[in-house]
Amino acid sequence: MAVQLSTSDRHVTLDQKTTRRHNQVRADRRESIAEQRRDKREGLRQLKRCRPRRLDIEEETPSGEAGAAVLTEEPPEHRVAEAAGILRQFKSSRYAALVELSALLAHDVSCVAAFFEVDGARNALLRALNEPRTQLDAVHCITNIAASLSEHTKQVIDAAPMLITLLESGNVHILDLCANALGNMAADGPECKEKLNANGAAIPLIALLSHREPQVVQSAAFALSQLLRQTSVARRAEMVPAVAPAAMCALENLEGGETSRHVIAELMWMLSELVVANVDALSALIDLDVVDPTLDTVIAEAARDTADPMLVIPCLRVLGTLLAGGPLEVTDLVTTKPGVLETLKQLLQSASLSIRSETTWVVNNVANGELPRHAIAVIDAGFLPHLVGLISGETITAIEALTALLGILHRGGDFVTTVVSANVVTSTVPLLIGADIDLQLLAIQLIEAVCRLHPEGAATIETCGGVDALEAQQLHTDGRVQEAVSYLLNTYFGSAAVDE
Repeated sequence: MAVQLSTSDRHVTLDQKTTRRHNQVRADRRESIAEQRRDKREGLRQLKRCRPRRLDIEEETPSGEAGAAVLTEEPPEHRVAEAAGILRQFKSSRYAALVELSALLAHDVSCVAAFFEVDGARNALLRALNEPRTQLDAVHCITNIAASLSEHTKQVIDAAPMLITLLESGNVHILDLCANALGNMAADGPECKEKLNANGAAIPLIALLSHREPQVVQSAAFALSQLLRQTSVARRAEMVPAVAPAAMCALENLEGGETSRHVIAELMWMLSELVVANVDALSALIDLDVVDPTLDTVIAEAARDTADPMLVIPCLRVLGTLLAGGPLEVTDLVTTKPGVLETLKQLLQSASLSIRSETTWVVNNVANGELPRHAIAVIDAGFLPHLVGLISGETITAIEALTALLGILHRGGDFVTTVVSANVVTSTVPLLIGADIDLQLLAIQLIEAVCRLHPEGAATIETCGGVDALEAQQLHTDGRVQEAVSYLLNTYFGSAAVDE
């Protein structure tokens, strides 16, 4: 029978053993945040970005001469080779060739490779970067080259000091493309990132977050996000005092509209990298009121006909990290701010697996909040049926859902009765014979918690076929599963281990 729990400031007394288990769950979540989310993020987001340029219209070069951008049937690689050959010559035709290259180099990797096959093309491009008349088109070319393979990016990394200098340009287009190019270089890996940091790329990029032009802010946030990605926790913490206030000001200055949504998304991706820092840095972010506008963004985006994963996911990433590593005030705000829990429940049913998995992670961290009232809020908001339903879904969401339910179970008392009454055992038993080891081990942990904490736990598990499922795993190839299964059978069901 389910026990009704109140959302008031109620505290459930936990025995010391259960308290230690619950605290360990939270500690494990904090320690694994960066590693858990990094691989997923790279799959969600294009880490390098080329900047296409149309060639089917007549356009003006910075010198005022008409560009020679005309569509032809000639293969793009041949056109790249011809334009690169012209670029080496000190003739006026090189301006039009540079315009054409800026577009062709965004075509595909083969075009970038064709460019470097022309002797002297790289040096000619770097010279063009230092000539005011050709700077814009040269930066455009370098942006698209840096968006290509690592071997191509390293060919133009020597342009970084000049690109950083140009971040103080008065030309909005140059600012935009320079930031984009630096972001592509930073995304290439530690070697390029080290060179950018050595040349002081971060400071002028941070300054651009306050630029009046939204596209410049977006590109600067993209570059800073790449500089922060996969860097040390100490380095992230160092950048918090400068980056976080600038990011919050940028969010406040946006006027709305579709362009602003793209900028908000980029700023949130940047903040999602920044929040994986130490406790002091997290406190500084919270003091800057990062949480409230993040929640507002999630609520607003969820209210649209189709929520954009590229905007919702970084917001959820920021929230999840702050919930796991920040003070209890963050969890209090998430559980009490009007509309937040209902929005999270809505996102759990999103058609996007990425949104569902990130939302389940956020709910997991709320359920494992520091105080019992946080779990009570999750229960009273009606999350249990959704979490139990997710157990039978994709592995990535099932793991988060099981961890959330396990955290609630470990609180003991009425929490155990309520979770068991939500048919959690029926949904968990099939996972005991699943193929995913991590999911299987979590299922075993949940079964053990039910046996230990619920007075009729063992009987409930046996009724649901749990004993047969456990016995079928006694010869499992993974030693951890064998050991856990043997312990459960011997401790709660009186079964001897399988004979040798």
